Order: sequence, then structure tokens, then C-alpha cells
Amino acid sequence: MQVLDSSNRPTNPGLISIIDSADEVAKKVKRAVTDSNPVIFYDPQERPEISNLIGLYCALTNQSVTDVEPVLQNLDTLGLKKIIIEVVNDTLNPIRDAQNTIYVTIGSIISAKAI
Repeated sequence: MQVLDSSNRPTNPGLISIIDSADEVAKKVKRAVTDSNPVIFYDPQERPEISNLIGLYCALTNQSVTDVEPVLQNLDTLGLKKIIIEVVNDTLNPIRDAQNTIYVTIGSIISAKAI
């Protein structure tokens, strides 16, 4: 799973865009492929999917794998996905708010010029 900084909608359903709604982020993370091992641990060679999710969590919380593994190991796959949804949306919410402000401002300017 990757986070895009483009305003274009991705065609890959596994890509998270900064313009995705909270619901879209949740759907994408919930659909992320994982393995059948219920234990959460970082191993990019043997568990690339889970390791990718852990890496995303680390990147968005500015923590190392060593720092987060003790916390995440108490979760199952569903719990890991829930916490990642929360962290991604917490990260994207200020961007969404700024984007909405820009849209409102642009709309106001366009409306004012139309008068």
C-alpha cells in the first residue's frame, strides 16, 4: 500500500491518495492482502504484506519498527488494519480540511467574479 501525493485518482485499488475520503481509506486498508498468520511481526522477506502495513504505520507515526513491534504484536490482523486506518485518517484529515478550505475560497472567488 502506498500513499500518493497526486490529485489524480489512482487506478490501483491498493493505493491511498491524499484526496481519498476516510471511508475510502478504510475500504482500501481493510482489503489489503495479508497472510493467514495471526501473529503480527515485521519480516519483509517472509511476510511482505504485514511488513508493508507495519512500515506504513511506522512512517506515519515517525517511529521505528523496533519501537512499534511490542505494541503491534498484541493485535491480530484486523486490529492492525484498524489502527492503520486511524493513523492514516489522522494524518490526512488536516490535508482534507485545507483542501476543503481552498475549494470554498475558489468557489467564493468564482461566484464573486460572476456577479
